[in-house]
Amino acid sequence: MAPLAWPGFANSVTRGYWYVLLVYLVFVLVATGLALARRWFRPGAKGEGVWRKYPSFIVINLIFIGVGWLPPAWHAPVALVAVLGALASWEFARALVPDGWLAHWLPVATGVLVALSGWLAPSSLVGLCLACLLVLLLCSALAAPRDASDHRAWTLVGGVIYLPLCLAAYVWVWHGDPSGFRTAFLYLTVATNDALAQITGQLFGRRPLAPRLSPAKTLEGALGGVLLAGAMGAALSPAVGWRYPFGAGLGLVMGLASLAGDLIASAWKRASGLKQYSGVLGAHGGVLDRFDSLIFAAPVFYLLLTPGSLQFLLGLLLSSLIGYAGYRRRSLSASGVFGAILVGTLIFGFGGWAWGTLLVVFFVSASALSHFKESRKAALAEKFSKGSQRDLAQALANGGAGALAALGFGFWPHPLWWAAFAGAMATVNADTWATELGVLSRSAPRLITTGRPVEVGTAGGLTLAGTLAALGGAALIGLVAAAFDLAAGQSLLRAAALVAVAAAAGLLGSLLDSLLGATVQAIYYCDACRKETERHPLHTCGGPTRHLRGLPWLNNDWVNFLSALLGAALAALAWSLIAR
Repeated sequence: MAPLAWPGFANSVTRGYWYVLLVYLVFVLVATGLALARRWFRPGAKGEGVWRKYPSFIVINLIFIGVGWLPPAWHAPVALVAVLGALASWEFARALVPDGWLAHWLPVATGVLVALSGWLAPSSLVGLCLACLLVLLLCSALAAPRDASDHRAWTLVGGVIYLPLCLAAYVWVWHGDPSGFRTAFLYLTVATNDALAQITGQLFGRRPLAPRLSPAKTLEGALGGVLLAGAMGAALSPAVGWRYPFGAGLGLVMGLASLAGDLIASAWKRASGLKQYSGVLGAHGGVLDRFDSLIFAAPVFYLLLTPGSLQFLLGLLLSSLIGYAGYRRRSLSASGVFGAILVGTLIFGFGGWAWGTLLVVFFVSASALSHFKESRKAALAEKFSKGSQRDLAQALANGGAGALAALGFGFWPHPLWWAAFAGAMATVNADTWATELGVLSRSAPRLITTGRPVEVGTAGGLTLAGTLAALGGAALIGLVAAAFDLAAGQSLLRAAALVAVAAAAGLLGSLLDSLLGATVQAIYYCDACRKETERHPLHTCGGPTRHLRGLPWLNNDWVNFLSALLGAALAALAWSLIAR
């Protein structure tokens, strides 16, 4: 179906523009009618605030629609979302880290990254944002003081990747259709869900949707908003040139995405103890309060309309499911879930099924072993810097090297990246197996540098059982990688070589982990318990710990990340020699 056109008029004044405005007028009338019906049939219900929002809501909607119709050379949508991104980043940073450099400079960085989307190709901006994210998260989450590391990490995630890439997706949608009809479709389906979910919820709502996140939301309101977003999508289809069923289906998806974005923003507000992010938009609250749904829905809309993007959506879905399962099994903390989703989406999105499967094998085996004979390991908790629940820093430390290999493969495809990825995952799996099974050994561990016996759990301590477990964990990754190579038509000899390379690289990487732990890793001392520990600033007894030896910034997460990098480098080097 071709877009509507008005014969005899210039391209800037087409029948499509008037049609969109007519659809929007009908939407306003429907919303007004439902709001009046709510006042008539449920006069005592909460929600009078909808009338205070109504005039500015209409104006904001018209601004977004009109900006998309301005001459493309003006780059008006780019300027609009760049300003919104900077304001949203300011709200986000103010909520989590009100003091310090992040609150002042992160909004500038977010605005610049969003503005660059008007000139950079999506792949270039994605690479830039992801590279900035990985570097800043690793530096902040691994090296900065622990007391506010989670807040800094979440702030960087929001300001460096979530807001820039989500808002950049809105710009890329506009680039794909400079006439502005696709951005109008995206914006109006989201706005329909936002407004009519609230109104229908107040009119028909009985059952709460997510009482812990957003007590005012009801199941009936959510259903009404999604269905009416589908109706809006069907109504706007002729203007975009789509068939009615496609537009309706896409509108329904946008309604669901809008709901998800709203719940995510509500969860952040709950975690921060906020009722609203700011008051810059008056009755609407802050930018994040008003545009949370659009921010989340824009990349979903862009990916659905972009060929080859389904792999990223599948990666996001699968990593989200795995993260949720890990959280339910107490293998991941709340921040660890986000780390797992980030790493999993990158690895699956850029690498595909084979890469994602290796990550799943590591996660499943590591989670299972962390709960194996957990009661016996509980007494050793005082030695390690963290418990069995992996947090954001641990997720990045274990999956960061693999994610970098996946990024490299995505932008500069080469077979060596696959070998490097297998080496990185073999290393972290080997280290996890060695730790989880080695501490159960009946023989005393010996320090890797001197060979003298040390206490169980001491950084740098080795046992025969732990070393054999490391070899087994690395070999498992190699076997799974080789199975994918065989399925792709590689020879049995080549597959066997990959097993050997992964096993050797993983074992050597885990030994480097022990060597760093014995020599330069930060170790602390609890004067109350008179014991060495990796924990800082507080020991398990609650007493403070003081630095004893090693580099203060080089904690166990850094050690894991560096050893994974070495495993990746060794595997890539070995494979380059074998493949000649």
